[in-house]
Amino acid sequence: MSEKLAERWMINRIGLLNFWYYDDEIFEFADGRLLLRGANGSGKSVTMQSFIPLVLDGNKSPERLDPFGSKARKLEDYLLGEEEVSGLDERTGYLFMEFKKEKKDSYITIGMGLKAKRHQNMDFWGFVILDGRRIGIDFFLYKMEIGDDGKRVKVPLTKKELKNRIGEGGEVVESQKEYMEMVNKYIFGFSSIEEYDELIKLLIQLRSPKLSKDFRPTVIYEIMKASLPSLTDDDLRPLSETIENMDQIKMHLDVLYRNMAAVKKLKNEYDNYNKYILYEKAGDLVKAYSDLYASKKEYDNLTKDIENYRSTIANLGNDIISLESEREALKKKEEQLSSGDAKRTQKELLEEEDRYKQYLEDKSKKEEELRNKQDKYYGLERKIKNTEEQKYKLDKELQDKLEDISSIAQDIDFMEHEFSVSELKKVYGKEFDFTYWKNELKKHKDKIKRAINALREEIEANKRYDAALKEQERLKKEREDRAKKLNEAERLFDEQKREYVERVYSWSQGNAELKLLSSQLEGLSRVILVYGEDKGFDDILAFVRKPYEEILNGIQQEILRLENQREIKENQLHEEEKLLEEWKNKKDPEPERDEQVINNRKRLKEAGIPYIPLYMAIDFKEDVDEDTRGNIEAAIEDMGLLDALIVPKEYFEKALQMDSNMADKYVMPGSFNMMLNVSQYFKVVDNEEGVSPEDISDALSNIFVSEEGGTTYIDSNGAYGIGVIKGKARDKVRSKYIGSESRKRYREELIKSIQEEIQAIKTEISAIDEEINAKKLRIQRLDYEYSAFPGKEDIEEAYRYLKTAKADYEYTSHKLDEQLFTVKNCFEDLQKKKAVVRELTSGINIHPDIDTYSSAYEYAEEYASGLNEVEILYNKYVLQISNEEMLLQQKQDLEYDIDNLKYEIDVLENKIQSSVKKIEMLKETLKELGLEEIEKELEICLKRLEEIPKEITNKSAEKAKLEERLQRSLKDLLNIEEEINLKEKIYNIVEEGLKKELALGFVKQDVEMEDMLKLSKSILSEYKGFFDKAGFDREKFTERLQNVYFETRNELLEYGLSIGNIFDEACEGDNERIKEAKNKQRRLNITANINGKIVSLYTLYSNIEEDIMANESLLRETDKILFEEIIMHNVGIKIRAKIFKAEEWVKKMNKLMSERDTSSGLKFSIEWRSIPASNEEELDTKELVDILKSDADMLKKEVFDKVVNHFRSKVERARRAMEEKNNTETFHKIMKEILDYRDWFEFKLYYRKEGESRKELTDNAFNKLSGGEKAMAMYIPLFSAVYSRYEGALPTAPRMISLDEAFAGVDDTNIRDMFKLIEDLRFNYIMNSQVLWGDYDTVPKLSIYELIRPKNAKAVLVMKYLWDGKVKHLILPEKEEVAALEVGAINE
Repeated sequence: MSEKLAERWMINRIGLLNFWYYDDEIFEFADGRLLLRGANGSGKSVTMQSFIPLVLDGNKSPERLDPFGSKARKLEDYLLGEEEVSGLDERTGYLFMEFKKEKKDSYITIGMGLKAKRHQNMDFWGFVILDGRRIGIDFFLYKMEIGDDGKRVKVPLTKKELKNRIGEGGEVVESQKEYMEMVNKYIFGFSSIEEYDELIKLLIQLRSPKLSKDFRPTVIYEIMKASLPSLTDDDLRPLSETIENMDQIKMHLDVLYRNMAAVKKLKNEYDNYNKYILYEKAGDLVKAYSDLYASKKEYDNLTKDIENYRSTIANLGNDIISLESEREALKKKEEQLSSGDAKRTQKELLEEEDRYKQYLEDKSKKEEELRNKQDKYYGLERKIKNTEEQKYKLDKELQDKLEDISSIAQDIDFMEHEFSVSELKKVYGKEFDFTYWKNELKKHKDKIKRAINALREEIEANKRYDAALKEQERLKKEREDRAKKLNEAERLFDEQKREYVERVYSWSQGNAELKLLSSQLEGLSRVILVYGEDKGFDDILAFVRKPYEEILNGIQQEILRLENQREIKENQLHEEEKLLEEWKNKKDPEPERDEQVINNRKRLKEAGIPYIPLYMAIDFKEDVDEDTRGNIEAAIEDMGLLDALIVPKEYFEKALQMDSNMADKYVMPGSFNMMLNVSQYFKVVDNEEGVSPEDISDALSNIFVSEEGGTTYIDSNGAYGIGVIKGKARDKVRSKYIGSESRKRYREELIKSIQEEIQAIKTEISAIDEEINAKKLRIQRLDYEYSAFPGKEDIEEAYRYLKTAKADYEYTSHKLDEQLFTVKNCFEDLQKKKAVVRELTSGINIHPDIDTYSSAYEYAEEYASGLNEVEILYNKYVLQISNEEMLLQQKQDLEYDIDNLKYEIDVLENKIQSSVKKIEMLKETLKELGLEEIEKELEICLKRLEEIPKEITNKSAEKAKLEERLQRSLKDLLNIEEEINLKEKIYNIVEEGLKKELALGFVKQDVEMEDMLKLSKSILSEYKGFFDKAGFDREKFTERLQNVYFETRNELLEYGLSIGNIFDEACEGDNERIKEAKNKQRRLNITANINGKIVSLYTLYSNIEEDIMANESLLRETDKILFEEIIMHNVGIKIRAKIFKAEEWVKKMNKLMSERDTSSGLKFSIEWRSIPASNEEELDTKELVDILKSDADMLKKEVFDKVVNHFRSKVERARRAMEEKNNTETFHKIMKEILDYRDWFEFKLYYRKEGESRKELTDNAFNKLSGGEKAMAMYIPLFSAVYSRYEGALPTAPRMISLDEAFAGVDDTNIRDMFKLIEDLRFNYIMNSQVLWGDYDTVPKLSIYELIRPKNAKAVLVMKYLWDGKVKHLILPEKEEVAALEVGAINE
């Protein structure tokens, strides 16, 4: 077994505070093993399920708290109990689970706080303690307060108090999801929360007592299937996003379908209204034409009558002129006949003949002129004919060219073409300005050009958007990968921190000097646990440095103290050695002297003043014993006389003259008296200082041996007096200075004493040196231990890895955010480009794609070229018409001239005829100069003269009557002209209205408007059967349209529908009939607002239709991406990985099961087999799996298509099922179910008995097994399944299971083997049982708790046992230091 496995966390303790019937209870595990025993109702299951699964994930669902899956009791009930029984309305409780490393004293505790209030939602918080503090030992979940009865009670911590108490030594979270993630993070370390959830679900299944009650292989299969990892949301994220996009597209399509239904309904009514309006306007045009035609016909008839009147009047005028000429001739004839003068007649004949000749000559000239005019006329007719032919040819070419460009105009949807052509036709043959036409064409071309540019920009924007989406997907995948790396880095960093805490604990425990206190280790753990941005290795070192420096400073202070002592001793030694040297070199010892005393004695010496200290001037007499000597010398010393000077009297005054830096004492010279003085003790010693014995004796004479009236005295006991001072010197003092022997002895004793002191000091110095060396060794050990503090390399490397992973993740997230922004911008830009395209193409009814518009632009260029040709041809045509008009004018002028010439010729002809007649009459007169003939002629002449006035009168009367009729007809003609003008205006209004109506294109498109009458009749003929019915009128259709409009408007609010009148021209000052005609052109128009542009209802309909087509196309494309890209490449890879993993799991499980030796020799194995296809369109699972196991990029197209069709078939079946059942499941869920590879396989369990072949464990075969064998058949696969789930966790994760009514119905031998299996799999466990003790030799150690709750008592009595692998022991509760713990809790 690997070292990593040996370092797993194991359950060490579980605890309950204020939960169910527990006040404060802790259950201790024995190396991760715990058995709860007790009768029914004792609380075994409640206790177990409160920890597994509740404390593991915080999921409070009722069915998870009951091993039978009941929802009857909620978690609140376990805190508050029944209201009538407990009387509790509010309660706070805690559950916790402590983990310990198997080989180390490292601890982590997880737990949850619960606050329940009756009839309110329960408050929850979860926590983890990472710094090694242990609940009930150095961390408490309660505080001590004084209760209502005056006793101290445990009050559970509030959420805030817990947060404050945990501090940086752990975490507190407030949601179940956060708690579950936290537990997984610090304890289990599954790569995803979904995998952890799968484990919990499997543990719940395994816990269930139905395993002992519902023995069937199918139960195993269900649990084992559930134990396989499903596709996670991360795995399905690309699928989810694509499905989400599809759902959004579908939702948008649904909206579009609803909009389309509403628009269709409105459009249908609008179609009827528009058709009726068109029908009505066509009828109005036909009527207007009929009215105009009748008036024009009347005008033509009247014009003909006028022409007839004028012709008849002209003829009558000519007749009257002829009659008057005839009358003049007859009058002359009468005169001639009456005169009878032949000569005059002859003369008159001659004159008449001259006139006749002149008339002939004039007529000949006129005829010549007429012939010339006629020749010109015929020439003009030929020219006119040629012009007409040329004009016809040009007109045909022009019409052909117009037809050509008309076809192009349809292709490029140049609407102004029809209008311009109609305008051209209005003035056809006259001057026409093509500028507007060309300008409109230029605008149209520019619009097409702009549309092409916009389409190109849209294509580029689409490419950018696609590229941005691809980059977004790449970054998403990269972020997912880096998120996984970050999670792994965080997990590794957390693990490294926990390992580092363990290393620190081990380091501290192994130290001799730098051994940290428990509180220091906990504080250091907290610093380590927050290692990172706020806390670094320096902070950890600083935390360690403090106790290090404290210990170091303590030792250094000790060393310093010792070194100070040594220095003092060294100084003492030096001083003693110096002193020794001095004493060795010194003749006699001398009392200590002040510097100023020394200065004074130098002065005396320099001044030649003799002096001697008292002690040198005297010596004890031999009869004075040593005690007396000592007493007296001590007294003299105390009195200050020992070193006082004796000077001769003559120098005394001078000796007293001391400077300010001088001091000294002198013994005053005395005078003779009878009192006893100290001379009885002393003798004067000879000296070489120049002081005489007499001077010394005089000095001694002032010091008495007894008190006499305030004198200076010393007695043998050491009592003394000097002035106002009296006293007694110390006794038992030996004389040191007085007397040479004393001084010698004192010197020798002093030298010996100094030597002894020197040796003692040296001994002390050696001891101090040893102690200093020991302290220095401690410092070296302390430094070594400090330097041996666990290095930062691993944790720093883990942190660098985390920082790198975090930086990579943040960088990728930042790049993804930027990319999302870019995608958003690209999408917005694309939408803007699409909007521009829609705007630029909305008025152009051609398919909005680059190829069509490029072709349209080429056609537009061709149209422009054609229009130029049309302009040239038309100008030529107009020129021909102008020439023709000029020629016709010339022809008309010639006709006028010819008519005048003919008239003049006719007049001359009349004159010639008259002259001929007159000549003939004159000739006859001259020839027949006879009277009878003259009289006859005269009679005839007179008769005729009588007739002519009557004829003139009749003709004049007839002419006058015709002239009156002519005037009356001319007046009527003017009235008819006015009526025609009015009717033409009405016709033009109606025709223009019909053209505008047709131009709207609501009913008919691309109609020829050359013959509007024919078109109108065609429209009337087309719709007559529909509208020529009673009750159909404009008002009816208008009302119906308005009703539908208001009915559908709410469905189409986003399109800003509006209804109003168009073609509403001003009518002020117009004729009433004109007003009526204009008003009839007014009609309702429905518009919509698309992207700020006002469009017709039909454009809206087309837009929605195009949107539907585009979204359906996008849906098909997304569907293609879903099946071909995501399922085959993205999700397919993950499915393949999970199948491989599942197959490996099956192999491992079979290996585990093959190693199990049961008492009956029963062996088990399992197969994971593919399921056959359910229909022909779907692949057999084996074939599908084999394909999915291959690289999708390496598949042949037919194989690839097979898989795609397989999934399509499944999706279609699922969709149909959804539709049939009106299922509300999401498409995402359907896809998740379809792609759940676990449904593609089935488990089959096999067994083999000793000496038999392998057989499938069918229900029938299962029922034939013994109870123990059944249990083995159930538990061996399931334990293997659980083991497989734990394989996805960290190697350090605990592997725990729980069993309710464990191994019920299994015999002891097989139970022993079950425990052996559990031990082999190294499971921690909580089990409960009514009868099981677990005292098997396969169980090395087991903590057993007997739960006793008699008669549903409100408390649970707990009895603890320990199985040590050989013997079961009853563990009696020890006396706990409750007071100390409570004080600790209060202090905290």
